[in-house]
Amino acid sequence: MRTKTDICQLVDAFCARTNADAPLSPAFNDLAHVNWNAHLPTMYDFRSSVLLSTSRCKARPFAKHFPLPIGATHSRR
Repeated sequence: MRTKTDICQLVDAFCARTNADAPLSPAFNDLAHVNWNAHLPTMYDFRSSVLLSTSRCKARPFAKHFPLPIGATHSRR
């Protein structure tokens, strides 16, 4: 990972796999009703902060994910 383009490709691939995954997709699409087009820029900024040390994202995403019915089994997927 060296560029924002790399980050966008990584996040886009992750989201595509999540949306195609039978156990994961309902948590994000049916329960949380994620608007992916609106959410993707936040995900790009978060991953950019983590992987490229850009400090672009100040959000605390983990707390928002706690209420979702996602556990260790999902994380391993």
